Amino acid sequence: MRARRPIVAYGRRMRVWSAFNAQSSCFPGSPFEPTRPAAAGPLGHAHACAGHQAEARKILQDLLELAGRRRVDAYCVALIYVALGQQDQAIEWLDTACNSHGVWFTYMVNGDPRLDALRSDPRLEELVQHLGPA
Repeated sequence: MRARRPIVAYGRRMRVWSAFNAQSSCFPGSPFEPTRPAAAGPLGHAHACAGHQAEARKILQDLLELAGRRRVDAYCVALIYVALGQQDQAIEWLDTACNSHGVWFTYMVNGDPRLDALRSDPRLEELVQHLGPA
């Protein structure tokens, strides 16, 4: 049996979790609360990947409004921008996450498959270099 890298396996579970919650949030009485920033980022990403651009943009707008009132992990905002194809905004938010030593950025940026669209961007590589050796 071939061993999988833990972060890649985690990324696959995150995509399944995100898709599940994106689906389950469509039903009344769902226990999922998209106003929680740590959950809203993956949910917005899942909606955008599923082609539900309007829902993803609504979640993004809600997150940005929430960021004006309280702390929101910038990594979660960046996830939505990546899925919407807005790389410049995604890099800006990842830079904010890096500078604020965001927990999600620190632990996920090196292997999160949701950021694969940015892997060829030298700006992301610069941010990863700030973390030091993996």
